[in-house]
Amino acid sequence: MAKWPNRRPKANRLPKPKKPRRNPRCTRSANEAGRQPGCPVIVYVWLKRPQPLAAVFFLRKTRLGQCAKARKKSLMTGLCRLFMPYLAASLPLIFAQFIVCMRNYYVRPLGIFLLCLLLSGAHATQGQARLKPAARQPLSDLLPARRGGQHPPAAAARTATAAQLPTRVMMYTWNPVDNAWDFPYLSSYTYDAAGRVTQTLSGDSIQGPGGVDRDQLTFDARGNLVEQLIQQRDTTSLPWTNWLRTTQVYDAHDTPTLVVDQVWTNNAWETYGGYRATNSYTPLGTLSEEVLETWQQGTYKPSVRKLYTTDAAGQWTSITGQQYRNGGWVNKDRISNLVWHDWAANQPASYAEQTWNGSAWETSSLTRATWLPNNSFQSWEQFQINGQWQDFSRKVVTYDELGNLLVDTWEQLDANGQWALERGDKTAVVYNLARTATLASFSERYEPVVSSYVKSEKRRYSGFVPLATRAKVVPGATVELYPNPAVTSVTVTVAAAAASVVPVQVLNSLGQVVRHGQARPQQGGLTATLDVAALPAGVYTVRLLLPEGPVMRQLIRR
Repeated sequence: MAKWPNRRPKANRLPKPKKPRRNPRCTRSANEAGRQPGCPVIVYVWLKRPQPLAAVFFLRKTRLGQCAKARKKSLMTGLCRLFMPYLAASLPLIFAQFIVCMRNYYVRPLGIFLLCLLLSGAHATQGQARLKPAARQPLSDLLPARRGGQHPPAAAARTATAAQLPTRVMMYTWNPVDNAWDFPYLSSYTYDAAGRVTQTLSGDSIQGPGGVDRDQLTFDARGNLVEQLIQQRDTTSLPWTNWLRTTQVYDAHDTPTLVVDQVWTNNAWETYGGYRATNSYTPLGTLSEEVLETWQQGTYKPSVRKLYTTDAAGQWTSITGQQYRNGGWVNKDRISNLVWHDWAANQPASYAEQTWNGSAWETSSLTRATWLPNNSFQSWEQFQINGQWQDFSRKVVTYDELGNLLVDTWEQLDANGQWALERGDKTAVVYNLARTATLASFSERYEPVVSSYVKSEKRRYSGFVPLATRAKVVPGATVELYPNPAVTSVTVTVAAAAASVVPVQVLNSLGQVVRHGQARPQQGGLTATLDVAALPAGVYTVRLLLPEGPVMRQLIRR
């Protein structure tokens, strides 16, 4: 099945960093980390684009029957998957011994047989990995994040308990051979006043909190990630050495227009990738067209174009993806019949995915989703089977009341019409008594070979610091909220000059963003109306991301 073209060659994207010295499982994305600190922040950039919200979009596709085939893999495949990491570490010794044995005429046939068996098992393992649905893609990235390149605060990207943030996290990976927790990996975090991670030091716990990998993030006044610098060293006694860097430039709508990826070579930064974008918007400030040029062989070349249609309210109803071929734009994929559960929160209710057959659009799948106020959701994907649209897969993602991920599963209907689990992750989170800090988390991963959950990772959090988010005084910016207290909606007005729309956020007492909106130029100022009817009663903060800096006001929801 054709895949939707990527939104961009991915902002915040750097090459895959080398694995930790002793923990091969620590190189996972921020989403795979269960929204908790523990893996290096540098892995966040593998997402290739700023997606504080895009990570909760649309199911990634797998072909019909792929997972059914994967279930039929032999026991040898399962054993290879289990012991392959340990086997890989011993390959040099095994290879040397193999060469010695092959010199013996009588042993040579047995050696050849074992080599073929090993290669077939490894091939089956790789094939099974390809057949499995992609992990941590509860809803695919078919739609871009509307907030541009803003890096999510720690409350969203790492731990939802933003009232207290951990400065150290010790992560352990379960070793099934020794039946024990192993590979201790220590990460140390530094935050800014908004709770965003600005520096991560990580490495084997033996090396201490100084770490051997350093990731530094720089933000502008509007919260956009403008630079990410990754440095390394072999031991804590050596100075840091540059390795990778990404820089970004944004337009007035906080959407990236230039992303440059560089690697440190011969004491200088060398550009190896990136893109530049030309973005167009509707009068309401909604993205209507993107034209992307990717860095290819030392120059930018046309690559992808996306065309957005909107309704009267400025919400997307369809998205057409095109590729540049033979000097022109050619249709590739499209999302149509797009209906939103909550446009401000980037929560789609249903849509159809289509592919271009050369002369017309063909519908390949249908997706629908239901949402809860805390962003938990279930989504179902349908395919046409025997001439009828039928449910094929289901995704279930559950968060607790503080926004930490608890359950993430992907299921398929079996021959008896029952949902069969294909991939899953579960996390148990331990809080302090006031539930203002995460003390520990324990993760389990579903293993199809044994048809049950097995231990995966555990994290211990320490060194907590309070989140001290303070309103910044912006000269000439007078902010009014009315009505306040509010019951159903609240209007925000700012007496500040602005040439374009300004993002508006509503944060709860833990620092989590629970509502998004846009303040638009009107009568010499900015105005936005936010729907707060679904929010629980309590005290909230309304934050406007002005070009001069963020301003905040307190809101009471009755």
